Order: sequence, then C-alpha cells, then structure tokens
Amino acid sequence: MNAPGHARGAFDLADGSAMEFVGHVRSTVERVFDVSDGAIAVDGGSSMRDAMMAVQAEERAAKIASGEIQAPQRMEGWLAPVSNALEDLLFTIKGQLLDLGVPYPTGNAIIIVTILVKMVTYPLTKDQVVSSLNMKNLQPQIAAIREKYEDDQERMNKEINRVYEENGVNPLAGCGPALLSFPVLAGLYRAFNNAGIDGAFDEPWFFLPSLAGPTDARDLSWLLPLDADLAPPIGWDDASLYLLFPIMTTLSQFVSMEVLKPEEDEKTKEMQNQSVLLKLLPFFIGYISLTVPAGLALYWFWNNVFTTGIQVYLRNGGAVATVEATEVRIKIPLGCVVIPEDAEILPADYKPEGPSVVWDEEWLANWQQEQIEAAPDAAFENALAAGMSEEEAKNMEEMLRNRLPRKKSIAERKLATETELKALIREYKAKDDAETVKVLEDGLEALRAYKAELKLKAETDELGVEDITMA
Repeated sequence: MNAPGHARGAFDLADGSAMEFVGHVRSTVERVFDVSDGAIAVDGGSSMRDAMMAVQAEERAAKIASGEIQAPQRMEGWLAPVSNALEDLLFTIKGQLLDLGVPYPTGNAIIIVTILVKMVTYPLTKDQVVSSLNMKNLQPQIAAIREKYEDDQERMNKEINRVYEENGVNPLAGCGPALLSFPVLAGLYRAFNNAGIDGAFDEPWFFLPSLAGPTDARDLSWLLPLDADLAPPIGWDDASLYLLFPIMTTLSQFVSMEVLKPEEDEKTKEMQNQSVLLKLLPFFIGYISLTVPAGLALYWFWNNVFTTGIQVYLRNGGAVATVEATEVRIKIPLGCVVIPEDAEILPADYKPEGPSVVWDEEWLANWQQEQIEAAPDAAFENALAAGMSEEEAKNMEEMLRNRLPRKKSIAERKLATETELKALIREYKAKDDAETVKVLEDGLEALRAYKAELKLKAETDELGVEDITMA
C-alpha cells in the first residue's frame, strides 16, 4: 500500500473550494506519516488508525470537491436571524470563558446558552403547564358529558364548550406558548448545527475527544462496518467515548417520558393511539445523535435534562391551575331525585355487603312536609317575579295553602280543588260565557267521579280485596 502516493493523488483532485479542508487533512497525514526516501514509518496502532482516518478524510474531501457527495450545509431560511443571533451568543460566551481561563469553553458555552434559552422561554412553558392543569381538572366533567351524550355528537360538543366557557378555559391555550417557543428552540438547534459546520466544535470536552467528531459525514461510517476484529473504523477507544452521549440521551428521553406521562384516567383516545409511536421516539433521537457532531448530542442531552427538571417543578407546585378540580355533577330534571346535604357519597365501584338502605323513609317524609310548608311562600315570590300584581300573587299563595294540606296523595296534588272550580264557574257565569261554564261544570263532575274512584281504590287496597267491579 502506497498511502502517501494515494494521499497525494487525492490532493491533486481537490479544487480550490476544498483546499482549506484538504490542507487540514494534509497536516494530519504529515503528523502521522514519516515520509523519507519513499519509506513509511508508523508509530504504533493508534498512529496507524489516525493515518487511515486522515486518508479517509482526504478521500471524502476529494469526493466533495468533485461533487460526488455533498458536504453538510448551514441551516438558513426564515429562522436564520434567530439562529445567527444564538450562534453569535455562543461565540461571545465562548470568548468570555476563554478570557477567564475556563477549560473546555465550547462545550460549556453550549450548556450555558441552553440554560439561558430555557430561562427566556420559562414563562411560556409555565403558561403551557397551567393550561394543561386546567384541562386535567376539567377532564372528569368532560368525560361524564361524553358518556352521557355519546349518541348525540352535536349536544356533546355544545355541553363541552359550555363547560370550557363557564370555567374560562380555552382548550387550545396550551398551543400558543408552544408555537411561540418553537422559533427559539428550533433556532438554538440550528445555531449549534451551523457552529459545528463552521468549525467551532474542533475541541474536546472532558471525556469527548472532539465536539466535532466522530465524523462530519452525518452518517454511521465512524461506527460501521466492523472490521475482522469487530472494531469500528475509528477503533473502540474513541467509539466508546462518542457512544456515551447518544446512549445517555436515549435513556434520559425514556426517563422524561416516564416521569411526565399522564395518568391512565387522564389519557385521551388520541394520546392512547399515539403511545406506541411515542415509545419509539427515544430510539429515533438516539439514532440521530449517532449521526451528528458530538456537540449537538451534548446539547440534546442537557436540553432534555433541563426540560424535564422544569416540567417536574411546575407540575409539583411551581404552576397553579386557575380552575379547581370539582366533583362531577350532571344536571337532572327537578324532582327526579333528592340528595340530602349530609348524604354519604359512595364511590362508583362500591359494592354493598348484606342489607342496604336506599333512603331513609323518615327523612323523606320530613323533607316532603318541609316542601309543603314552604310552597305557598315560594309561590308568592315566584308570582311577583313573574310580573303579577301583589294581589294576584297573594291569591295564588292562598289557593296553594288551601290545596296542599288536604292533598297528601301525589295524584291528587296536581288537581284543582272543587272550591277553585266553583269560583271559576261563578266568575264565568257573571260574564255570560255559557260555553266555558258548561266545560267547567263537566270538569267539576269529572273531578268528583275521579276522587270517588281514588277513594274506593284506597279502601280496596287497605282491605286486600281484589277483582271488585266499580260501577
């Protein structure tokens, strides 16, 4: 193998657009090769690996120069002002760290910029969590409405919108902060990507050999294929170090999803349908972090850590819902059921053992008596509220006082009394309205016949006599 000759051939192919990069490769090759009189001296296995990598890089530069492959490009577009500003901020902080003598300035600058962006977007994140908590507190009511009106989609939507309006909650409110945060977060990723392409990542960070590594090819060529000794192209010494952050990023994503996942009873159908895809998300992020510069993987990991920490803080007291969680109350027609204020509310899945009492008969009788006594006063107030004169309202109150005490039966309580019908007959006789008088007199006779029938039935039930034919 004539590696120097091969390298020189590659240099000859490179045009001016790639000469700067090729120059960097040339210096690397010269460091690891001692070329004199056509002989090659290689210092150990690591030098051989570096030499091979230098040759591969030289070949890649030649392919880029010839147009066979395309080098990574800066991300521009409509987010360019944001990404450029953040990239300038990164370089400014890096310069400050250099002046202070702080080691690994680029990697630490990446972490500091990530923290600053999280601080700027914190109010938006808090608003999003508050909206999420409000929606969580309303979910029991929404679920009850969906169950009650599952066969009436239009009524269901109206009732759900009513709940939102009454509580001052906009179900789309959580989207606003996310949309406002997107340009900043996307710009931050673009800024780090562009900084890596510009060569700012060409330095180590603690255990990472280089933030620009393991390759600028944006693929897995640094890891695969394995050679005959099952070693990757860059060797396991470096590869194992570059694998740490992709693995840590994947694990942190799993932890974040587990910590922040909603309870089972809070999940909507849409969330349940997406759960399978979400479980694959950490693996996707892990794969992408294998194909980008280590500086980007460093950012993803710390961004995930800070995001999870902020969310945990906000969900555990840092953010307070503006809507209180209440018990589910479904409106029912008045009179269908009565629940006393001191009634014991049992859980839905409660299963009584032994004899059970549905209600207290004594309490029910007392409640009915209270309603009877309060009805006349309520009738007077309701009549005034409806626009009646005080005299008319008083008459209605008196009529109700005369009717209720005598009518213990629910069936009779809805009927007019004979006194009321007789008063109406006299009134319409005075008006010479014979037709109405005839209807009222027939009604009076029907009332008397019905009351006699009820009386006979009550006596029959009391004596236990059956099959009596009523005349």
